[in-house]
Amino acid sequence: MSTALHKGKIYLEAAGKANTGQWVFVGSVEVLDKSIADNELGKSILNVLNRSREGVPLPTSFDGPGNMAIAAGCKTWPQFARDAKSVSLEWVENQGTEFLPSRWEGPRKGGTLLEEKAFVVNDHSPAKLAAALRQAFDLCE
Repeated sequence: MSTALHKGKIYLEAAGKANTGQWVFVGSVEVLDKSIADNELGKSILNVLNRSREGVPLPTSFDGPGNMAIAAGCKTWPQFARDAKSVSLEWVENQGTEFLPSRWEGPRKGGTLLEEKAFVVNDHSPAKLAAALRQAFDLCE
């Protein structure tokens, strides 16, 4: 699952693992106000995590700015990414949900996951997931 904090809005997008092993984004992007209550944000995180799955078809094209950029009204991914804090969420078997903050390194390099700042949350209550996402956004560079 991919998340971003961009200009006062939180963007949530489910990810699917294609048969090729590549991760691709699936479904629509949920756009929430940054000031949303933790319980509501956490419910949205759970909803999007539950839409993430394996065995999705690989898209025939990767053209375009990406669903989050489009939802934010940006014409290109770099235009969106340079002003965003991005966090990936991934289920880790028998551990919980891993939160991976990132750093934007420009249009040529893209984003880099900050593995040294990653952490796992094993309490999946909506309030705990929301607090963890906000904490992860603060760890982004």
